[in-house]
Amino acid sequence: LKLRGKAENNMPYASTNIPDILSIKGIFTVHSPSLSFSMVDRGEAHEFPEIFFLNRGKHSLIVEGQNHTLSSGQMVIYAPNSHHRSASPSDAVASIISFDVESRDLCKLYNRVITLTTEQEKNFKAIFDLAAPCFIKRPPNDVERGAKLCDGVDEYTLQRIKLSLEAFLTDLLAFRRESEFHSSKNEK
Repeated sequence: LKLRGKAENNMPYASTNIPDILSIKGIFTVHSPSLSFSMVDRGEAHEFPEIFFLNRGKHSLIVEGQNHTLSSGQMVIYAPNSHHRSASPSDAVASIISFDVESRDLCKLYNRVITLTTEQEKNFKAIFDLAAPCFIKRPPNDVERGAKLCDGVDEYTLQRIKLSLEAFLTDLLAFRRESEFHSSKNEK
């Protein structure tokens, strides 16, 4: 609790500190890959989390040796350094965003299938639609991997992407906690 400013009666105002549950520090990739051949053989692992959201169809993934089949409206948030790949080609359509984040709780959502509500799905698609035109894939001969910021993208758009992604992930964490609370309450 911090005291700041004074009202007319000389009583200080008290502000309540808001915890920083998660903070997006940067974006690595924003893309919609072809799943017809994407990462079927080799897969990948990287030091940051990645959202794999299935827009349309069905698609099978292998995450840390575990098979997962996703349907439209479901997603997986790959944990940092977890090996993931497509189990087989498909004609499904996915949206992927990978990001740099500081969070004490996001690990609760890693490497599991998450079924989004209609509102959550709408919010994720809005984030992707806002972010996708802002980034382009680096050319294969570039010394760095991942997405590159397009020319002319202003800091307000980047702030909107950051805040929208933070709100989306915070909503998923809150939704998970509420679900756990209600299921534990029903078991009693």
